Amino acid sequence: MPNAKRKQIFNALLTKSKNGKLERHVTREVAELFNVHIRSVQRIWKQGKSYLDQGITVDVNVDNRRRNCGRK
Repeated sequence: MPNAKRKQIFNALLTKSKNGKLERHVTREVAELFNVHIRSVQRIWKQGKSYLDQGITVDVNVDNRRRNCGRK
């Protein structure tokens, strides 16, 4: 998944959250909106939320962790 799409997903979740918590079925709505699996949305939220709790900027850290995929 491209990093730009991951950031858009996290921003959509962040706007729908209240006091840092998501209501029921918000992840399902965002998953349908971006046409991705619900577990991917939940993983992005969990990762971004942990960075927010530590006080680290999320723009850089929500990126995909797989940098060098494939042959060297």
